[in-house]
Amino acid sequence: MCDVDLVFDTVGGETLDRSWPLVKPGGKVITIAAQSEGVSEQRVRDAFMIVEADSSHLAEIAKLIDAGVLRVFVAETFSLSEAVEAYARAARGKMRGKVALEVV
Repeated sequence: MCDVDLVFDTVGGETLDRSWPLVKPGGKVITIAAQSEGVSEQRVRDAFMIVEADSSHLAEIAKLIDAGVLRVFVAETFSLSEAVEAYARAARGKMRGKVALEVV
């Protein structure tokens, strides 16, 4: 595929492994779900970052999404009462995008 500029991985493991072929040359993979300690592969070490909760950063990301600068891929949306089903759907994998919970 190789047409994505950035993959932001929040799952790690096999999902992180499947992310590398998706990015085009010069693209980046960033993960918050893997540890860099003891990893010898440089691309994995470069992908790792520590995340701290910061509402101003989340607000800035929301602005970039609203402006169309960042695109979010949502495979399927579930109501909060369907959270168990949503988790099961995400666990099955084989989808492009994330599962979202709608809180009304």
